[in-house]
Amino acid sequence: MSSDDPTTEAEFRESFLRQAPAGYARWTSAEQAHAAVGAVSLAAALAWFTDIPDDAVAQIRAMVPPRTVVIGGDRDLLTGAQPVRDYAATLHADVEVIADCGHYPWIEQSVRFREHLLPWLTPAQS
Repeated sequence: MSSDDPTTEAEFRESFLRQAPAGYARWTSAEQAHAAVGAVSLAAALAWFTDIPDDAVAQIRAMVPPRTVVIGGDRDLLTGAQPVRDYAATLHADVEVIADCGHYPWIEQSVRFREHLLPWLTPAQS
């Protein structure tokens, strides 16, 4: 995976599809169907980390964030679980890390994902 350096949209799509299984904890029909949905773009991937202001971290830390929850998987090969925790801490957000789950918890562990998300979305009753 680390040797991929696509230069055309076709090469990028082929590379993306070859690497897709690495983003999931399992590679069942549900994960395969999810990976096949939508389009990928080399231009968008190249632009992802372009033009980030030098003070981006300071801007994020200075903001007053809205109430937020960050949900990730403990087997996320794309980001790892620690960056999920760190991101949540930066946002002063609640964090939930789902066991035995990769980068797409709403696909891989949809029941657990809903168990974490729905109570968070439901206003507390007083």
